[in-house]
Amino acid sequence: MKKSLKILFAIILLTLLGMFITTVYARTEIVSDGAELTAALNDAGVSVILLEAGDFLVTPSFSINRALTINTVGNADATIRRLSGNIFNVANTVGSSLTIENGPGGGSITISGNQNPGTGINLAGANSEVTIGDGVNITQFGSSGIRATSGGTVTMNGTARIHHNSSNTAGGGVAVEGGALFIMNGGSIDNNTAQSWGGGIRFHNGGTFRMYDGIVTGNISHRGGGGFSGGGSEVNRGRLYVMGGVISNNTVTGLGDPTGSSFGGGGGIFADGAAVVTVSSGRIYGNSVPYSAVGRGAGVFLNLAASLNLSGDAIIENNIGAPRGGGIHLNNVNSRLHMSGGTIRNNEATNGGGIYVLDGRIYMTGGTISGSNATEEGGGIRFHQPARITITDGVIEGNSADNGGAIFVEHTNGTIPHFIIGEEVIFRNNTARVGRYVNNLAAAANLQINPKIVTVYPHAFSNYDINVLSGNLVAIITFEVRNGARRNSCRRRSNCFRN
Repeated sequence: MKKSLKILFAIILLTLLGMFITTVYARTEIVSDGAELTAALNDAGVSVILLEAGDFLVTPSFSINRALTINTVGNADATIRRLSGNIFNVANTVGSSLTIENGPGGGSITISGNQNPGTGINLAGANSEVTIGDGVNITQFGSSGIRATSGGTVTMNGTARIHHNSSNTAGGGVAVEGGALFIMNGGSIDNNTAQSWGGGIRFHNGGTFRMYDGIVTGNISHRGGGGFSGGGSEVNRGRLYVMGGVISNNTVTGLGDPTGSSFGGGGGIFADGAAVVTVSSGRIYGNSVPYSAVGRGAGVFLNLAASLNLSGDAIIENNIGAPRGGGIHLNNVNSRLHMSGGTIRNNEATNGGGIYVLDGRIYMTGGTISGSNATEEGGGIRFHQPARITITDGVIEGNSADNGGAIFVEHTNGTIPHFIIGEEVIFRNNTARVGRYVNNLAAAANLQINPKIVTVYPHAFSNYDINVLSGNLVAIITFEVRNGARRNSCRRRSNCFRN
């Protein structure tokens, strides 16, 4: 027993001694040039580096395997620059962290790659931690500004910027994969470029991006996801949570599209594979895609089994330029939109001003689709192929199109479309400009179907609000009262219902 107590006492004593040594020998270094900075970074005893004003050219890449903070002296403006390769590699060891922010008097720290291959900050694994704060700029790197592809956590605060970086593959500004987490509390990720996916940010294969505030703007992707792009399998999916901030004026050029199949989409967000996007606040606006056959989903593009959950006071607005889906485009049978709140408004496209559903599922239980315009069909929603739409609550108002001001439904492969509108849904002030089908009969302001069956619970539709367009003379529409009191059918051309 006494021997055990002695061993325990020795362990405690050694632990306290280690803490004392660490406290005594961990020190602060003030540096004024690249050589002094290099020495301080390689000195395990230095825990804080203060940069004087100036340009710090460094040659090697630095492995950070301790807790290190880099600040400026007073309000100094400093630049850490390397001509090629990564600058900081944060090790995958417990306690390895890098914090970069300006000094108490202001100033700035710019980490620059001179537009050469390399990454500003690379996280090596799950134990790596990075924080960037006020006055920090990460810029001109040719392989992303920050890469966390094997785990680790990045936190972005204050006025930090990740800008004017590029990638020959994905994630021009930031790449988050392999269980890594990026937390954006503020700052700006802007004017980055990716040759393929995610001009601003790539969240993929288990990577998670949480946006609480800040702005993602002016980024460019040549294939998909001007602002964000994410994917991954069901067991290793990428996840994006938008709980505030702005995703604006990002662009997809379509120049990287070799086939025209599913590229050129998602000016704001491109979600692929089994990626999950959850938007509960913030704004997605002013994003664009090419006005060509590949341009789809100027705001958000959902491909394969990707899903979007829209709720709260989230807003998707003023996204333009898409032939299909100004606000949102659903592309595949397993694509999903769950809308319990939020607003999709003032978007524009040739077809599906608010939403275009090539295939997939929409479940709308709340929120508003308003003010969107299609130059052809479906101002609010254009519904196509064997997609399924269930709308049980919400408001669809003030949308416009040539045909189907609120909703246009078309089906061409002979099966019955699944389309349900609940009695709580409000349709108002939707307009259709012309009728282009079936002997120029009047176009539908609210709902247009071509052809087959729709289930509509009681609504105060105006005359001609529901058109059944088959191309010839015969189509079928079923109108049901929820309590089963009556069931009316129309088996002639459009304009069957008159209130």
